[in-house]
Amino acid sequence: MTRWCDSRLGLWLVAAIAGCGTAAVGVEDCRELENARCEAAVACPDLFQIRDLAACKRFYRDQCLHGLATNAPPGAPTLHRCVQSIGALSSCALKYGEEANVSQCSLKRATTEVMTVCETLQRPETLVDCGFLIPPEPAPTPEVTGGAGGAGGKTATGGAGGTSGAASSTGGTQSSTGGDLGVAAAAGWFTGVI
Repeated sequence: MTRWCDSRLGLWLVAAIAGCGTAAVGVEDCRELENARCEAAVACPDLFQIRDLAACKRFYRDQCLHGLATNAPPGAPTLHRCVQSIGALSSCALKYGEEANVSQCSLKRATTEVMTVCETLQRPETLVDCGFLIPPEPAPTPEVTGGAGGAGGKTATGGAGGTSGAASSTGGTQSSTGGDLGVAAAAGWFTGVI
């Protein structure tokens, strides 16, 4: 009996370990970006309320275990440019104030939406240098169609003045569409007090 239990335990451990894998992309890249954002957020106290920089970095160290919402890591040069742009947002906020417009700081944005430097720090994917943070379009979900309807039942004549009607079954269709999780949901961007 002991031998049987030992072998079952061994199989369970192998199955459990095999199921612990992750398909996270860019875990270390995510940590580098979030560390830069934690440091930059200090320049925007009204929006982010960072009271403990070390706690912010610890929080995102763990949050980044999910990786970036991209199909492939950005690569060192791209990551470096994004981190530099995030640092420039902080410098701009310190120089011109939290309400400074991004255009005052000569940063390239991928959108024409008017945003402050602190709002842009909350949505870094709007910077040209951080455009890789925009999640890829979800793969199209194939339409699922219901099966064919069943055959109708027989009509029968009943006794003593009654008849029974026909029975039938029809099929239907069902469709499924994928949802779009924004960068904030996918990457866990901070918005509260840390």
